[in-house]
Parts: sequence; structure tokens; C-alpha cells
Amino acid sequence: MFPLLNGTPPQFVFTPNSDAPYAGLAIDLSDGPMVVELPPSPLMGTANDLNQVWLLDIGLPGPAGPAGGKHLLLPPGYEGDIPDGYSSAVSSTNRVLVLVRALPEGKDMDGAVEFIKSVQAYPLHPRVNWQALTWVDMT
Repeated sequence: MFPLLNGTPPQFVFTPNSDAPYAGLAIDLSDGPMVVELPPSPLMGTANDLNQVWLLDIGLPGPAGPAGGKHLLLPPGYEGDIPDGYSSAVSSTNRVLVLVRALPEGKDMDGAVEFIKSVQAYPLHPRVNWQALTWVDMT
């Protein structure tokens, strides 16, 4: 489960804008590399490990820009192959926090929330006990 917050003036949250939805994805790399995939959209975000080390930008400020793209988060000491077509970063911890913000088109907050819900996170290599990403609205 990943939290989704629709930033509005009544929300008491440190530093968010009051006109944009946000999401936080707590990623666990203990079982291997994870992919965070963004569709073409007005999404922007970053991935930091739990040492607060920046790993990579995603979405608009990332390497694929508004095209979204596939981002590969690698665990510490990873020595495996990195497939083509991914922007990748090696974390210094097995825990990574990916923060995503959607820029509403006009005043379309519902559309911006749907852009965030289109973000996918999944293991690079299939896992037997993997459960697909689900969103919890924390607004």
C-alpha cells in the first residue's frame, strides 16, 4: 500500500503545495531490484535512500522528462546486469522513499490524482509472493 495525499489548504503537512496531489512509495530492495514506472504525464519526483542520499529524479526533472520512463532502483552492492531502457541508481540502503507529485492541468485535481495512480512499482525479476501496488487516499 502506498499513501496518496491530495494537497488542499486544510491539510496540515510540512511543505506541500495546496494545489497538487502527492504520493510516497516506500520501496524495499531486500529481495532485489525494483522498477518504478511512470507514464507520459505531468508527474515529477525523486528517489532517496534512508540515508537521505539522492538517487535519481523521475518524471519531468528525470532523464525521460514528460515521457515518464522506467526507473530501476538497485540494492546496495548490486552486481547484476542492468537491462536497456532503464534509468538506474544504486541505493546505500535496502529502503528507498520515492516521492511523486502531479501537476494538475488547469484545475483538474481528479485527473492529477489519476496520473499518480498510474505510477507502477514492481520487482525487476518476478517474485512468487509479489502483491501489486495499491493506493490509500490519506487526504
